[in-house]
Amino acid sequence: MKSSYERAMERFGGEKSVELTQPQKLKLADVHSLYEAKIAQIKLTAEMDFRRQAGDPASQDKIRAESTAEIARLNDARDEEKDALRKEFAKRPKSK
Repeated sequence: MKSSYERAMERFGGEKSVELTQPQKLKLADVHSLYEAKIAQIKLTAEMDFRRQAGDPASQDKIRAESTAEIARLNDARDEEKDALRKEFAKRPKSK
């Protein structure tokens, strides 16, 4: 699994910067917001489950591990979707 730094270096290394239009920026922001909402939901659910399992450290550890893995998966999916959009935007001719 690549780090955010490695993905950023691939994204910006050697390729010329593409100036995004306002609709393109909004599309990227929408994708980001969607995944941030999903992550917030995971965190909230994990917090509630964690409190319900207050007397069971093993269950709490399992909840923590599962939520951490799910958040990492969502972060990767968000980054991949945004990268795909950026590549698509770079291919299209710029229109205003």
